Amino acid sequence: MEGMKARLRLIIFSAALLVFVLGGAYLVALAQGWIFDFSRLEIVKTGGLYLNFNPADAALKVNGKTMTVSRDFIGGGRLIKNLLPGDYKIDVSKNGYRSWQKNLPVRPGVVTAETHIKLWPDELKSENVSADSVSDFWLTSEGVVYKAPNDSLIFKNRAIKGQKAVLASPASNYIATSQDQNYFLTDLKNPASALNLSDIFNSLKQQTLHYPGFVPLKSVHFHPFSPDKLILATNASIYTLDLNKIGLSENLRGTNLTSVSLGSNAVFALDRGRAVLWVNLILGTVNAIDFGTSTRFQTLTVSPDGNHWLFTDENENLFLANSAQKPPLKISADIKSFSLSPDSKRVSLVNGTGALSVFFIETYDDDFHASASTTLTLDLPNSRTTTEWRWLNLPNHFLVLKDGNLIAGEIDPYLPLNFHTLTTGVKKYILNGSDLYMLNDSKELLKFYLNQ
Repeated sequence: MEGMKARLRLIIFSAALLVFVLGGAYLVALAQGWIFDFSRLEIVKTGGLYLNFNPADAALKVNGKTMTVSRDFIGGGRLIKNLLPGDYKIDVSKNGYRSWQKNLPVRPGVVTAETHIKLWPDELKSENVSADSVSDFWLTSEGVVYKAPNDSLIFKNRAIKGQKAVLASPASNYIATSQDQNYFLTDLKNPASALNLSDIFNSLKQQTLHYPGFVPLKSVHFHPFSPDKLILATNASIYTLDLNKIGLSENLRGTNLTSVSLGSNAVFALDRGRAVLWVNLILGTVNAIDFGTSTRFQTLTVSPDGNHWLFTDENENLFLANSAQKPPLKISADIKSFSLSPDSKRVSLVNGTGALSVFFIETYDDDFHASASTTLTLDLPNSRTTTEWRWLNLPNHFLVLKDGNLIAGEIDPYLPLNFHTLTTGVKKYILNGSDLYMLNDSKELLKFYLNQ
């Protein structure tokens, strides 16, 4: 009898020890991200999701189940751990906002991140900028300049010189206008008078540079780092006009400058449709490269750092190059419009059918990875009236105008893509930080607030 009790105690002890060992091993494996998948009857490595959304108090559901997960102290996101590999349906919602949905994959040992989730309000707050009827408008650091029905340019209820604005920026108090083939410059801190840029340029050109004859200006640009200087372009040369000293200097000379683009410290010009000339405005050094191709380019757009050059030709093809790349590489055809991203690593593409895509100039690593020289198509229903892409300050988000509807969209390889119509009847819009200025079909000028 005693022997049977001893054997029973041994069996119980052995079983308890086995449970302890197996349970401990399972807990250790679980702590290291391993879990038993009963559907597959195997041990698998778990993964996770890291989600960061705005507003931060929105409700989160994963596969229809409400999740309460604390935000981390560093990034403010939410980490959902120990998920079995597979696809998960994510839903982020809040009353008064458009909901956000996404199907996200969870892979063994990998955390899938979505850190730029934006919920747009059902209705954006807005205010009227002008009580007058408006046919066009421009933003400056001093306020809005708009075109009245009689074609006069109005600033703070006062007409300024010119019939059309050719240069304006929310960062500058100057606005350049044109009228009767003359360019004018108005300092909006003192809008009562305007400088005739065409006359001043030709006078200084003859007096200080001793270049005879009247030469028309082709374009006017803000200096990239000196607020009281302008870059002036003619058919053959690039000049700097110092507004404080009223002085003129020639930066570079070509043969037939068809397009001008500015970097953060340099001016680039397309010469004869096949060569690029550029001058470093700090060092004063001039460089040139002739691609020697039969293709004649029509426009040149340069990234702020000067490392990426984008060209279009008469057949609406888009090319990419730099000072070390020869000849330029064709990256897209049938281009209607394009726009460099703020980080200069991507370029948005709108083709002739209105289809949207993003070309990655450089390798991109954020919430997702994209290799250099690849293209991501964005599945917004095509429309030939899709125009005017604008990158938002929020990473991987943009605005696009389609059939008069202003649409907020996201760049993401994971589906579905979230597109939301913010407002309708849009003729023109300008972004200034989180403020959106919009001219509608009723000729009303409105200001919307995107950060709500």
